[in-house]
Amino acid sequence: MNDQDFDLALRAELEPAEHVVWRAQPNTDAVRGSLLSFSVLWLSGLFMLGVGVLRTSSDDPHILGGLIVLLGIVAVAGSLELIFIPRRAGRTIYVLTDRRILSLCVTRRMFKQENASYRDKEVLRVSKNSVPFFYLSNLPSQVMFFVLSYDVVTALTRSFDAFIAIGFAMTMLGWLQPWLQDMRIPIPKYRDAQRTFYSVGDLFVFLESFRLEEIAEFVYRKGRENAFNAFVISKSSGCIRMRAIPEIKPVELAIAQVPKS
Repeated sequence: MNDQDFDLALRAELEPAEHVVWRAQPNTDAVRGSLLSFSVLWLSGLFMLGVGVLRTSSDDPHILGGLIVLLGIVAVAGSLELIFIPRRAGRTIYVLTDRRILSLCVTRRMFKQENASYRDKEVLRVSKNSVPFFYLSNLPSQVMFFVLSYDVVTALTRSFDAFIAIGFAMTMLGWLQPWLQDMRIPIPKYRDAQRTFYSVGDLFVFLESFRLEEIAEFVYRKGRENAFNAFVISKSSGCIRMRAIPEIKPVELAIAQVPKS
């Protein structure tokens, strides 16, 4: 993805007389590095958990095969995460204008179109962002998490095994740390901002945005490679996450100085 693609996608979205104050792209090496450390942690935890299960259920011939399949699926899922999330970051640009904050993820169509123009914008889909939808979409994973935790803790109280205890703790830490790092806390104000999917020329664009007057909080944390993870939280429209941006002061000052009418 090059600057011309980003410029086309952005120009199609800008309103008349709207001006860009700041823009940046994620540091893909920093994104990949943070994912790798967490993946190693929870994969190691799953391995130790599997050893513990085998030690306590050595008389069941089906346990080994099931564990091998489970670990294989998880390893493949972790590898795909390490490939596709940094690739997505490389196709993303964060923009602050004198009116809005925007996050655009851009990808090309399979077949290139000639004479692409920013006026050819066509909105294809707008995602749901309501508070009830947020709770309904997050409820299944939360129920599974608590049921699994309850089962493991109950099993450990009946028959303690160090491998299961350490493996479960490492797995939970490896899963929870990315959630906390990205502030994916099950509270409505941290839900993803509404996402609009549109096409322009030979590009597909996923857009998250809200107006400056809607900003309620701006939070940032320093991450790997001297990059920053920033979170722009609105009063009612959710949160825009800016991962691994190279510098934070320009956007912090810009948000503070731009008039919010």
